[in-house]
Amino acid sequence: MPSHAINPEQLAQAGLEIQGDLPLSAFTFDHAFESGAIIHYTLKGGFDEHQNVLFLCGTIRANLQGPCQRCMKSCDVKVDNTFLLGIVHDEVSMKQLPSEYEPLLIKNKEVELASIIGEELILCTPIVMTHALNECSVQQEAWQYGDTSTKGALADREHPFAKLAGLKQKKTGAN
Repeated sequence: MPSHAINPEQLAQAGLEIQGDLPLSAFTFDHAFESGAIIHYTLKGGFDEHQNVLFLCGTIRANLQGPCQRCMKSCDVKVDNTFLLGIVHDEVSMKQLPSEYEPLLIKNKEVELASIIGEELILCTPIVMTHALNECSVQQEAWQYGDTSTKGALADREHPFAKLAGLKQKKTGAN
């Protein structure tokens, strides 16, 4: 896919909006999603006069599919995310950026559109994909750890270091 670079400062200063679609194959990061998905994006530039910040406000939307980590069958992941990026040129400016903005560090005038959208996609997708409990083909009992039927069973067990505490008491009592 041909690269598509944008100038975030120019976009923000002019208050322009761009929108479009990027195929999942446009992103260079590793992912477990099935190919063929399309990421819909919108980026609108602006200037926050109160805080003196050039910004990009964006949205990404997609319907992705990937393996459920319980049953390994395909599960749907719906992405619908809004983000607010403050344009900065160095780490000092980044530290001064108001908290409602995520920093977009610009070292050159142009930035690859896929890198902006890809970073936001990574941030808003789940680390571990799973079906909802009632939709997964693996029975709930098969993936739960421990015995959930006996509450308080752990409280009834002897603490593993109780014997060491007894030895310590004997030692301090002997002195």
